[in-house]
Amino acid sequence: MTTLDPDKSVELDLANDGVPAKGAQGETLTAERLDEINSFERPNAVPPRLIRAPLKDEKLHFTLPARSVTVVQVPK
Repeated sequence: MTTLDPDKSVELDLANDGVPAKGAQGETLTAERLDEINSFERPNAVPPRLIRAPLKDEKLHFTLPARSVTVVQVPK
């Protein structure tokens, strides 16, 4: 998932649709600047950060930071 707004985070609820899961987790890549990159000089400029989405009312709730790309897995 990606956020289109470079300045604001996004709250997102995804319907579970009967998949047996207690939540989801994954990794988010984000940085202070939109054009930030990892390099040999700064290998952790854009570090992966753990993200968790609890299951509530049959929906997975995510808070995605601004300027981010997120990958999640829903374990069975």
